Amino acid sequence: MRRLLGLRLRLRRGSLGHPALLRVVACVLASVTTGALGDVGATDTPAALPSDLAYLRTGEYATRIEARGASSHHPVVLVCGAFESVAVWRPVGRLLAATTHVETYDFDGHGCTDHVGPYTTESQVAQLTHFLVARHLHHSVLAGPPMPPPTGQPSAIGLS
Repeated sequence: MRRLLGLRLRLRRGSLGHPALLRVVACVLASVTTGALGDVGATDTPAALPSDLAYLRTGEYATRIEARGASSHHPVVLVCGAFESVAVWRPVGRLLAATTHVETYDFDGHGCTDHVGPYTTESQVAQLTHFLVARHLHHSVLAGPPMPPPTGQPSAIGLS
């Protein structure tokens, strides 16, 4: 027991005082800040986009699109949700392309589509409408994550 107490006493005598503890905390904060600034500097410039991407002018946006599968009577349009891009739906598009025509596009401000506002439901509906008209996707089936009206309701925007 005495040995254990003696160890405790030695640890207390060798512990850091307030000034030394403040120096350690300051060094840790400086290291984290320097690392964060380095990361921001390294990722500040967006990466160059691949040259093989397909785009379509939808109103005011250069919209990134992907199309798969042969022409069909009821093509499927995979609509991306918030913070998603065409890449999220690529596996689903590949599966569906065996039996139907599938198209996917990035909403304004998402993926590789122009990052220009406004980012509103109205702008997304207008973009969807321009996309469907420009691609001649009549009688298409819209699929995607649960969406608030009117984006998820084609009849609300006169597309049914």
